[in-house]
Amino acid sequence: MSLSDLITAIDFARHHGNLSSAIRLFVLDFYRKQLFDRLDVRDKRQAIQGLISASARKAPKTPRSSSA
Repeated sequence: MSLSDLITAIDFARHHGNLSSAIRLFVLDFYRKQLFDRLDVRDKRQAIQGLISASARKAPKTPRSSSA
């Protein structure tokens, strides 16, 4: 499938919003499906919550600036 064909398919399948948003959602969904398939996930909601929690634990703590 050519890039032009892919963009045309994404454009045709979108129900609302602009094309750039539809492309972002397509890419997000593509990688989300790959991750779920790779992890053999049965409960997608629980997997997403686990990934968010793990990401939050790994996030570097940034010092808050104090207002004087």
